[in-house]
Amino acid sequence: MTGRLRAWGRAGIVDDAQVITGELWTNAITHAPSPEYVVAVDWNGGMIRLEMWDSSPFRPQKLPLDLNGEHGRGMRIVDALSEAWGSRVAASGKCVWAVLPIEPKPIG
Repeated sequence: MTGRLRAWGRAGIVDDAQVITGELWTNAITHAPSPEYVVAVDWNGGMIRLEMWDSSPFRPQKLPLDLNGEHGRGMRIVDALSEAWGSRVAASGKCVWAVLPIEPKPIG
């Protein structure tokens, strides 16, 4: 993914893409046990889209913020770093996706 983003001239969003992919991966491993997982990165109309596929039909949600909790922040991080995110049910499970902004989002 990193090499592809750099080749597409999008080196400035590599860090955010890695964080988003890591959160989607961790969420899938933790909440959607599956015999296999697929990660995809796609350029379409100038937009970069990251996807995580698994065999669970259960779609992720942003959980209420619990500042003392150890878990439950993953989709909030994805939401904060992406232009948009969502999920769709597929014949063999689901796909969770995130669209990256043209430039990294400022923190704060």
